[in-house]
Amino acid sequence: MGQSISGQLQYLSLPDVVSLINQSSMNGSLQVTTEDGVKGTLIFVGGKLVHAVYGNIFGDEAANHIMTWTNGTFSFTPGDWDGDPTITLSVEKFILDHTLRQDEDIAEIGQSISGTHQIRLARDTSQPDGIVLEPVEWSFLSCIQDGVSIAQITSELEITTDEARRIVAKLTKLGFVKIVTE
Repeated sequence: MGQSISGQLQYLSLPDVVSLINQSSMNGSLQVTTEDGVKGTLIFVGGKLVHAVYGNIFGDEAANHIMTWTNGTFSFTPGDWDGDPTITLSVEKFILDHTLRQDEDIAEIGQSISGTHQIRLARDTSQPDGIVLEPVEWSFLSCIQDGVSIAQITSELEITTDEARRIVAKLTKLGFVKIVTE
């Protein structure tokens, strides 16, 4: 049987773990659990990502959700899998696309925000169930009120500007917030 791997996402990022599994041609399942107990699973055969499940979401969409998690734990358990593949991208392309998408989102948001901009909740109440946010993202979302700037929220939560940009990028992409100028 192969090697087990486990750890905390704050010390080893999920793209790095997936890359390690890929480069080592490992077979098995990678269980990822957020700090608030939400679980996702990535399945590998010969190091290739072949299946992902997150709640009732499967395949590329599930893997995309899981790959955004930055806090929590992961545990790789060696084993065989004989199900039908649901992933359409290679691990390399998947990781590259994921990284580029994050960088583009953050860069775009970074150009839009400063201490003089305000953000407010989107009026869309039809958000899908099961959206996973990290505790700091929920805290950020709860701080959003009329007239409060991103700089004020960043200061209140004692997070960096880069972390605020990442959070705003994710919340904007999910439709929870939109940026409005004064």
